[in-house]
Amino acid sequence: MKRSSILCFLCFCLLCAAPLRGQGFSFGYQYAFSGEEYSGYFMTYDVIGPVGAYVNFFGFGVTDSPMFDEPWPGDPLEFTIEKDYWAAQSFGLTLRLLPGLYVYGGYCNGKYISVTEYFWFDETYTFSEDGYYTTMEGTRHGNPGFDIGLSISPFRYFGFNLGYNFSLEAVVIGFNAGLYF
Repeated sequence: MKRSSILCFLCFCLLCAAPLRGQGFSFGYQYAFSGEEYSGYFMTYDVIGPVGAYVNFFGFGVTDSPMFDEPWPGDPLEFTIEKDYWAAQSFGLTLRLLPGLYVYGGYCNGKYISVTEYFWFDETYTFSEDGYYTTMEGTRHGNPGFDIGLSISPFRYFGFNLGYNFSLEAVVIGFNAGLYF
């Protein structure tokens, strides 16, 4: 037999291998340590042999930064708030390494909108009753990348994830609840 046919046969046996814990799924919450990005995710395990799938959706992050300018003569800039509204989806595959230990990896589109809000004070009270008014600037961004990590489920109904998201450029940690059949 040729070596390539033996490798193909072994790969087929690996994909058709009976799962050691049974098919399962989990859903949970992740936090990215680069800022305040939160996400929810759903993973399936051992759907076709040791291979499953996952999807992930990242939430939002907010950072405050002071700045002082004058948009109109005499109107001082009180403060600025920069907000990043993430709408980044990830999807990919899970692969069982050992019972309860899975590696996951896939693509993240890295889409988000940056909004900067400027809060001004108008001493003439022309723009508002209390003297304060707001201007906003928004831009769309995309930072596609990979989303990889480990999903560890030492217990039947509880586990956690540890990974890295290249779009966010952040380490992510997550907790999940799951069910195995």
